[in-house]
Amino acid sequence: MTLREFFSRYYCALIYGSSTRTLDEYRSSLNFWTRITGNPPLEKIDVETLCRFKAALVDGGRSAYTVNKHLRAVQAILDRCGPAGPRCRDALGLIERVPWTRKLRVQRKLPKQISLGDANAALAGSPEWMLGYSALAYNLGLRYGVLSRLEWKYVDLAAKTLRIPAKIDKCGGDRAKPCNSFSLRWFLKLRANAPSVLQLPGRRRFYETWRARGALRPHDLKRLCATELAKVASSWAVRHMLDHAQHDVTGGHYVHPWEELKEAAERLPQIDAWSFWQETDDGHDQTTTVAFS
Repeated sequence: MTLREFFSRYYCALIYGSSTRTLDEYRSSLNFWTRITGNPPLEKIDVETLCRFKAALVDGGRSAYTVNKHLRAVQAILDRCGPAGPRCRDALGLIERVPWTRKLRVQRKLPKQISLGDANAALAGSPEWMLGYSALAYNLGLRYGVLSRLEWKYVDLAAKTLRIPAKIDKCGGDRAKPCNSFSLRWFLKLRANAPSVLQLPGRRRFYETWRARGALRPHDLKRLCATELAKVASSWAVRHMLDHAQHDVTGGHYVHPWEELKEAAERLPQIDAWSFWQETDDGHDQTTTVAFS
């Protein structure tokens, strides 16, 4: 039996309930494994095989983060092939000893600095789906994993609240966020008969389009949200908005920064590329066609 065969026949059942994205990432790593190693039988896989796999990924120009991601996926599957133990109690014992290789050392770089002006320049003239994505990602501090699977049933326009179930993101728990006036206007503009809030292209085209726009990346919008929100809110409220781990039980489970967060979210500055609402002479709002292509 090869590693790919083991994954198809046993591993998916062992980790039943994992997200589709996780399984897809494992399949992607196995594709690299097959191309580089030839997908040898389990008993033929040793430390040298793993080292050759790692070296080929590095020689292919992939970053240390990417190399380590593929190594972790392959190692996780291999661990289930070996003997059961305290750290892997559901292993099947198909091989006597599990080979292992050290991950690459990753040098932490300075955090990328992005300003509202940078975001405006990068997004000017973008397609509407990108403007909608970026406006919600920034104003609500959301990841791609949530926005790509966000459905209308999670949005309560009357209560100005977004409910995010644990099953659509990696945080592991249900949570809610206040929607500021600007994000509500985008929800109203995007409202359609389809279940999904955003009609995004496939994952590959999504990231290819972002790369073509220049230096701005989807996760930069979450970082920009944190930077601007920190100017008007406590670190406690910022952590809640960004879905980062709470540092204390009181803040995480008993006291909710809802009122502070609602007020702070309303004070977030916006960029011109998102503007499609303006006030008329009679004091009413109307939609304009600015910034769409």
